Amino acid sequence: MDVEDIDVYPPCLADPLTVLHNEFVETMTTGFRAYVKSRAAQHEIHPSKFTALTGGSWDSMHAPKSPLASPLTKHPFPMEVETWTCAECIGYILHETDTGTGTRPDTGARRPDVVLAEQLVSRAGAGGRKGSEWTLGAWKTGLGQLNELAVYCGIEGLEAQVEVWRERVWTAFERV
Repeated sequence: MDVEDIDVYPPCLADPLTVLHNEFVETMTTGFRAYVKSRAAQHEIHPSKFTALTGGSWDSMHAPKSPLASPLTKHPFPMEVETWTCAECIGYILHETDTGTGTRPDTGARRPDVVLAEQLVSRAGAGGRKGSEWTLGAWKTGLGQLNELAVYCGIEGLEAQVEVWRERVWTAFERV
């Protein structure tokens, strides 16, 4: 074998924005699953509370469907929380926090619009896009929605985590 036959360049690495997005999705999913478990344990919620949500207009075939519609009707809780997507966790948290008025009486925080955040925390092909398909503006909006979710739902530590991701995203876009 000649020296010229040796490939000195490593194979092309995956797109850095896609790698960053995949890491973000994994981190957020793990964190939200842990939060759902701790919140349910804190409130001593049992599976019977969730099965009561099935049926009626919630399950109607004519009702609008959304990824955030109700993970509670899809999964028995808490046994299968490890299979929930991040969007399903967000749906559960919003459902448990919602007062029906759109505003929390204790903090005055308004229920956030989390549509872009829900897409941001979804894997490509599962309601989301590849990391390379996200613009810096879309990242900023999605992370901002996660911050609003943290305030509305009182999720301690999420705002700080979002700030860390904001810096990582900014740095990644500077390099690309």
